[in-house]
Amino acid sequence: MKIIINKKKKFFDYFVLFLLFAIIAVIFLSSLINIFKHRYKITETLFSSDYRLKYEKEDASGDKDRDTDFQWANKIKKGGYILWIRHAHRNKWKESVAYLDAYAVKNNIDEAKSSFSTGTCLSRPRGVEGAKILGKIMSQNDIKISKIWSSPSCRSKETAMFAFGKIDKIYNCILHGTAINLRQHKKCAVRMKELIINHSLPSDKNLIISGHGNTVKYFGKNFYSSNDYKDTLDLEEGGFIVLQKDLNQKDIKVVYKFMKFKSFANALYQIKIN
Repeated sequence: MKIIINKKKKFFDYFVLFLLFAIIAVIFLSSLINIFKHRYKITETLFSSDYRLKYEKEDASGDKDRDTDFQWANKIKKGGYILWIRHAHRNKWKESVAYLDAYAVKNNIDEAKSSFSTGTCLSRPRGVEGAKILGKIMSQNDIKISKIWSSPSCRSKETAMFAFGKIDKIYNCILHGTAINLRQHKKCAVRMKELIINHSLPSDKNLIISGHGNTVKYFGKNFYSSNDYKDTLDLEEGGFIVLQKDLNQKDIKVVYKFMKFKSFANALYQIKIN
């Protein structure tokens, strides 16, 4: 009797194990089938910010009027835009350097000669070379520039100097939002909007603003109008936001964004196929 009970128990244990493995196998196979069915959608989600997919979609649809990096790079070549550039690469400190930028502006300190320059200026050689190439690519593609405005931060000034060889004007309000007192955000937004609207911009040239990645976002509706541009305004180092003036409405519109400078460069260059 005892032997029979033990055999039944073993059979039950094996059955439970078999059932568990069968369930796991079904779940695993179902997952694989689901991944295979939706592989293109998954790929697009993972790489949605990559310029490559934009070109693939354009080629597949044949829609030449789509707002792609290629289309906007060529619009910029014709001029008439404001390019708000995020500075080139700097060495990241674990803590924010916003207070250092504010401290330097408040006390008229040259950050390049300060004890904290490694955190607030461009990295060497990476940031410096990145800024130089940025300027060379624009120059080689005959992108004409009216003026160069810069944030007072070391990395923004260095980006302007290494890329374009000059700074026409430094405005404190171009500084990133985290370094500006919250009560001054609106005043800065209104001030920069006024400066841009009143800037005499030739139709064949672009105004360059060497600044930071979050300033325009902090300015918000006090700086630019609500329009059809729904993407976030986040930028990687070297990326830029394309702004356009509406003189009739005395307004500024965000019309496009190159989150990465490489997307802009890639849209301009075509290699020789040999």
